[in-house]
Amino acid sequence: MTLFASEKMKMTVAVASIAIGFAVTGCKNEDSIGTTGPNVSANQSTAADVSASQDAAESLAGAVGSNTGGATDQLADVSNLAYEANVGTAVSPEGTPSGVLGGTTIVSGEKTRVFNAADTSWTLTIQRTRTDGFRTASWTRGYKYWYSRNGVRQEYFRTGGLGADKMQFDILSDSCSGVFQTTHLSDKLISLAGGWSGTINYGTGADSTVMTINSTTAYSRHGIDTITTRNAVRTSDNTLALTFVNVVVKRGIGRLALGYNYGRPISGTINGTFNANITFTSGQLYTDKTISRTFTITFGGTDNASIAITGTGAYNGTLNLVTGELN
Repeated sequence: MTLFASEKMKMTVAVASIAIGFAVTGCKNEDSIGTTGPNVSANQSTAADVSASQDAAESLAGAVGSNTGGATDQLADVSNLAYEANVGTAVSPEGTPSGVLGGTTIVSGEKTRVFNAADTSWTLTIQRTRTDGFRTASWTRGYKYWYSRNGVRQEYFRTGGLGADKMQFDILSDSCSGVFQTTHLSDKLISLAGGWSGTINYGTGADSTVMTINSTTAYSRHGIDTITTRNAVRTSDNTLALTFVNVVVKRGIGRLALGYNYGRPISGTINGTFNANITFTSGQLYTDKTISRTFTITFGGTDNASIAITGTGAYNGTLNLVTGELN
């Protein structure tokens, strides 16, 4: 081999080595900036998880809001049904079914109310419609409830001059339906169930009597939502389970005479779980087809309540208890 040939071979090997080295380095760089698959960065993954959690919060707000037929609408009904004013006067005569003042219902939308002598309980069906130009809702709810004092049931809230100290309130699943539309979400109710026990604590001042409400069975809701936010549209087929823990409300917080039927719990929490199957029809904020979240809603006596989703995609925000929307 000549000297010239030998030098030429060395140059060829060196160039090949440089080319191979560049190719390997190039592959590593491409992998590190990938936007899908197992190489997604931690920040990208967190953003997607939080987007999914915010969708869960959107659905939760609608399920809790009063003007969407949510849980605080039912809390107002519990409060109203344990209300009497000026006991002993013609305004609220003893023996008048609770929820009636001077013959006028204070449970708005009431359709039927029947006393069941066999078990000393009442069944009630209500139907409501709400619209404010931006939001519309229509729903029907069925309840079974009863009063007791010292463990003994009584027909009326006040019987024999004594007010009840406890109220049991159950939602009748086969009497519940509804739809609503907010600025970001439309919903169709598929099923609803739940039960509450309210302990009544009598105060000494005006409007000082309160009820402390706890779940006896979970407030379970199945709905189908269409969410339109953040330049994307998706369907959420979701189920949620709410457990009410020491939720304190005043009696009569939603009297029809005052023109509203929504509750502002003074204190207490809702703990729960949310599970959904997600289908995007426009845009895509995350790739998950299912969402599972745990959350806590905390009341503070105003029109707003805080919502905290823990674990994957942790999220903190506030919801409006009247409109059923996130703030």
